[in-house]
Order: sequence, then structure tokens, then C-alpha cells
Amino acid sequence: MIIRKGSLEKKRSHLALATGFMCLMAFAIALPAFAAPAQEPGTVTPKAAVQKNQNQKQDQKTLTGSALALSLLREVSALERVNKLDEAIAKTKESITADPSCMPAKVQLGNLFIKKGQLDKAMKVFENALKQNPELHAAKTGEGVILFKKGDLQGALADLKEALELNPNPVLAYYELGNVYLKMGQPQKALEAYKKGIEKLKQGRHAW
Repeated sequence: MIIRKGSLEKKRSHLALATGFMCLMAFAIALPAFAAPAQEPGTVTPKAAVQKNQNQKQDQKTLTGSALALSLLREVSALERVNKLDEAIAKTKESITADPSCMPAKVQLGNLFIKKGQLDKAMKVFENALKQNPELHAAKTGEGVILFKKGDLQGALADLKEALELNPNPVLAYYELGNVYLKMGQPQKALEAYKKGIEKLKQGRHAW
């Protein structure tokens, strides 16, 4: 079997770019987790940190509607970082109960279901979210990811292209689009999608 050197180098180039993009994605997602926490002036002792957390929970009891929903979502992010997905799902549902119109909570719930491998549940969440807001590009991206995982490449391609029409900036949609093209055996189109994703990431456009 003869392997052309140029062809091999091209494949390596595609793989290197895809790998580099995934590293950039991982860094962008992980960055908030490693950011130094805001501190009160002076030294914060463990006891003071516990008291501060209790005060935040007490303040949360006085919140209603969208303010409460967003406050709960901050807790969800912390739970997801330590892979407590069941707790994160329960907290996200609380956020949606507090404010049924909170689209970030619905997108978060769908993404958590994807992480759990519960694709049908995730699809229902995204479908309901899109009924409320047909221009919710993050939900359309979520649908594309689900179809990709189910092996429906044409469906995934259509959803991800639609997500990019709704919002041409989300890095994740370009990344997932590249994955679809790669799976379809179209490395050049995958390369173009990855390049666009890297460009948006460097511009600081992290709207998934």
C-alpha cells in the first residue's frame, strides 16, 4: 500500500488544527473555573467563607423570578464543574420553575441531559425552548449535537447551519459543524469550520 507523503501531511495538518481547536475550547471553558475568586478586603478565613455562603443563600430566599433563576444557575455551574450532574439538573429545574421564560436555564438543562447521555430528554428540552423562542441559536446547536451523536449527520448539518444563521458568532457551533464534516469525510470543509471557530474564539466571542 503506497501512502503519498503530501496526503499524509495534509491529514496531519487537519488533525493538528482540530486538536488545537479542541485545546482552545477546553481552555476557554475551563478558564472561569480557575479564575481567582473575588474576595472581601482583608483576610478571608474558612469560617468567614462559610458565613458568606450562608448569607448568599439567605439573600437568595428574598429573590424572585428571573433574579432567583440566574442566582440558581450560578450554583449549577459550580455543580457541573465537579461533575455533580444529577444535582445540577435538579438545581436547573428549580431555576426554570422560578422563571419559566429563562432561556439560559433551558439550554443548560438540555446540555446537562446530553452530558448524562439522555439524548431524548435533551431533545425535548431544546424543542420546547425553540417553541418559546425560535431564534434561540444555542438550543438549535444543542439539537445539532444530539443528531450528530445519534448518527443523523444530515440532520445535524442542517441544524448547525441554522444555528449559525441565527447567530454567526458562537464558537461551539463551528466546532460541532467541523466534527460533522469530518465524520462525513469532508476534511476541507471541517478545516474551514475549525478555522472560523478559532477566529471567533480569539476574538473573545464565547457565545455558545
